[in-house]
Formats: sequence, structure tokens, C-alpha cells
Amino acid sequence: MKLRDMTSTTSSRVAPTDQSPPADIVAIEAYLGPADYSDTRDHAYAIQATAIALVSCVIWITVLRILVRWLIVKKLALDDLLLSIGTLCTMCCCGITIHAVKIAGFGRHWWFDDIHDPDIIHRFGNAVKALYLMYIFYSIAAGFTKLSIIVSYVRIVKTPKFKYSMYTMAFVVCGLMVSAIPVIVFQRDPPASAWDPLQTPTERKLNYMVYLWISGGLGIAIDVFLTITPIPVFWKIQMPKRQKITLTVLFCLSISAAIAATFRLKTVNQIQRGKDLSFNAATSALWSVIECSIGIICVSIPSLRPLCDAVTKHKFFRSSEGKDSIAEHQFDLPLYSLQGRKGCPRQNIKNSSRHPNETVETIEPAESPHPSMSSLWTEGERWV
Repeated sequence: MKLRDMTSTTSSRVAPTDQSPPADIVAIEAYLGPADYSDTRDHAYAIQATAIALVSCVIWITVLRILVRWLIVKKLALDDLLLSIGTLCTMCCCGITIHAVKIAGFGRHWWFDDIHDPDIIHRFGNAVKALYLMYIFYSIAAGFTKLSIIVSYVRIVKTPKFKYSMYTMAFVVCGLMVSAIPVIVFQRDPPASAWDPLQTPTERKLNYMVYLWISGGLGIAIDVFLTITPIPVFWKIQMPKRQKITLTVLFCLSISAAIAATFRLKTVNQIQRGKDLSFNAATSALWSVIECSIGIICVSIPSLRPLCDAVTKHKFFRSSEGKDSIAEHQFDLPLYSLQGRKGCPRQNIKNSSRHPNETVETIEPAESPHPSMSSLWTEGERWV
């Protein structure tokens, strides 16, 4: 049954007069909600521009991460593969969102289109399909990004208690990721009734909005857990304080992914009302893309440190040979000062004079259990 048939049936029952709206408008507003022609907001171009910018950043930083691991570190790990899968799914989310602006009017109110267009209900169905398909790829992208973070944590920290907590988080993440697909696809019976208003669903259906609230809340809790838990652990690892501060700042920045997830969860109320879906669903899709993109960017930045080291060692960034040799020598010194400060180990003094009658004392640092700066940089590769 087409929209024109539905409207013709309605027209035969209700004759439009000067006091009543046309029958086709009555039929459409009964399903899509009342039109508010005073609301002229149009977010279509903003959504397209934001999605294009985010997918460009995600592709760029992921490719750069893989090249650094492959060409400089000479080693690719499991977390690189997991993050690459998350990047591909995020690219799919961005592509679906951009395409939905064209075929489903994402970011625009439904009353912006011609009310007599018989394809207006068809565009509504496209909006629902795009939203559900985007949610599937979002669940996979967010899941693989979190798994990449967990795998990198387990590789760095060998504490049993910490590893068991990460394994628990991985189990929850996998459960959310696997359950998303059947819940989205089979939330109604028949499945097509979710996007086709002319099909009446049976009483056997899932409350999809409750699932969105539960999965969204668990996702935010996992993001906060993965952000806060490793900070005290990394401060106990032997590495320069500057690296510890850098890691802490990156962890704090990654909390913005949880903030984006909170805003995405807030849009569930707007979708739950089921009115003006093309406008409200676009906001939810955009926050989903933002959340995945922030997670990928934050987890990839620490992996670029070997590239920064290689760039800063280039002769263009060195002022002179003398300063370079001094800087290189300083990295071979122990982490404690050679001056006679309280708590420093004693220093060995031996005669380095070339003449027997001349005594010249040179000071050499005593062997210390503390690692040198160069060795810490080598050990620091483990957390990259």
C-alpha cells in the first residue's frame, strides 16, 4: 500500500474544508508528528562537514600509527589489528551518516520536503534503516577500540589483579558488541515493521530503548574505568616523570569519549518519542561518530612517540654538534645527581693522572641500581 493510496483512502473519509487541513497532511502527521513550520533549523551540512573531518582525522592517525609500528618499532601487535578494525567500522559509521543526509534527510525536519511527495514515508524508512545500520557499526567500532586499549594494558602491566580486571572488562565489552546485532535486527516481528509504517508488528517485540539505555550506561562506565584505573599503575612503573605526566594527560583527555557517549545517550529520549526522526536521529548518529573518533585518536597518540623521537633526532632540529654530544651524554648518566646531595650514593674516586708525580682526581659515578635515562627510553617502548 503506497502513501498515495493511504491518502486517497483518508480523503474519501474526511473531506477537506476551509477549517480542516488536507487529508494527506493529516495522514502523515499522524505518524511523523505535527509539523512546526516555525522551526527552520537545518543541520544537514554541519553533520556532513563534522563527519568528514572526523573520518579524515581517524584515517590519518590510524595509518600513521601502523606505519610507526611497522617501520620504526618494527613490530605490529594485536592491539594494532583490533584498532584497525575499529577504524574501519568508524569509517562505515561516518559514511552511513553522510549518505543518510542525502537519502533520508538526516539533520533536516521532515516538513522541509514537499508534503505531497509520495516518497516522504519512504525517506522516513531510509532514516530508520540508516540509524539501525549505523548503530550496528557503532557497537562494533566502540567494542574493538575498547578491546585494543585492554590488550595494550595487559601487555604492559603484569600485575595479576590488574590483568583479571581487564579480562572482566573485555568479557563485558564482547558481550555488548555481540548482543547489539540481534537486538537491533530482531527487535520487532517482522523486522521490516521497524522502518515500514504500513506493516503492523506483532506483540512479540523487544524494548529497544531499554537496551540502548543499558548498553549506553555500561559503555560509559567502561570508558571511565579504562581511563582512571591505569593511572596509579603507570605511576609505579620506572619511566621518566615527563612520560608519566604525558600519559596522565592523555588518559584525562580520553574521558571526553565518555562525555560524548553521555550526550549520545541523552538523544535516546528524543528518538524514543518517535517524532521528527530524520532530525533527531542525526544528532544521535553524530555523537556516536564523535565518541568512536575520540577513542581512536586518544589511544593512538602514545604510539606516535617513536616518530617524535626520530624527528627530534634529525639534524635540522639540532643546534650544533657540541650540544648534541652533550645531550647524548646526559642521557647516559644515572637519574640521580652527581652533586653531593643528601641521599645520593657515594662516588668512586680514582687517579687518572698520566704523570706519576701529578695527582688528578676524576669523579665517576658509582654503580647504582637505578636505571639510566637511555635504558628507560628503551623500556618505555613497552607502553607504546
